[in-house]
Amino acid sequence: MVKEGIVDKNRMRLFGGSYGGYASLQVVVGDSKRDRDLFMLTSPAKNTDKIKTPIFIAMGSDDVRVPLIHAKEFVKNLERSGGKVEMKVYTGEAHGFNKDENVLDFYGRLDKFFAQYIGEKK
Repeated sequence: MVKEGIVDKNRMRLFGGSYGGYASLQVVVGDSKRDRDLFMLTSPAKNTDKIKTPIFIAMGSDDVRVPLIHAKEFVKNLERSGGKVEMKVYTGEAHGFNKDENVLDFYGRLDKFFAQYIGEKK
């Protein structure tokens, strides 16, 4: 897409929710059971020192599918590695945001985050 002029490589960013958010950081895809060793080797959680782009993480405090402790550990390791990370936890939300004020806040923060690290198109 860069070669075709569709994407500016200096302004390209990835976005995903739930597993899509994790997968946007994961460099290897496949069967999580069959390829377990490879997944562990390339896991974003175990390779925070290799992440060079700013990360924005948002999640609900009551998420049982992706427990908050995992995100906090990832953020701690990323910060320890010198990475730039912003995290927002929405109290009373689970796996996804249902309260209107949280949805609006999330997309407002995401917009500011992209604007800060991508800037306006010239």
